[in-house]
Amino acid sequence: MNMHPDTVNIAAYVEGRLSDAEQVSLEAHLAGCAECRDLATGAATLLRGEARRHRWVAGGAAIAAAAVIVLLVSLPAGDSGPVPDVMRDGPAAEGMAAVTVVGPDAGQPVHPDSVVFAWRSVASEALYQLSVTDGAGGAVWETMTAETTVLPPAGTFESDRRYLWYVDAQLPDGNVASTGLKEFRTGTR
Repeated sequence: MNMHPDTVNIAAYVEGRLSDAEQVSLEAHLAGCAECRDLATGAATLLRGEARRHRWVAGGAAIAAAAVIVLLVSLPAGDSGPVPDVMRDGPAAEGMAAVTVVGPDAGQPVHPDSVVFAWRSVASEALYQLSVTDGAGGAVWETMTAETTVLPPAGTFESDRRYLWYVDAQLPDGNVASTGLKEFRTGTR
């Protein structure tokens, strides 16, 4: 797309109502346009917030998010030890469904421009929130999608760094599923 999408198309994208071709075109535009990414993220946040108010699931999601924030804030910047899976191992995890990770592989460094996030679908109409932080817990990048594979914009990651990430899924029935906190490392350029 050479022109910015209108708000109707952004809303349709967030709600998963675009055709495959329209979605690919809009995602290509979003990859290079921070202004439209912000609009889409804002629309998804509003949509998710409205759904939670109506479905009464905010409590479980808030507990899970708080657990991740506490973990990220408490991690030392140079920590290279294993990352505990607080989303599945802590009290917030009881009864929470799991999202199965496909990649990136935590055991192999990934070229900074070749990072692809992938996970298995948990429901046909799930909406996924992917969040990535640096090793010290500073926000790096996030996105909302109905897809199970995400290619971040070029230049998002630096060489020889540790990153933490997770995917939370908003399920059609109002429940939440998560990958738990994962990590990957980038190699050299």
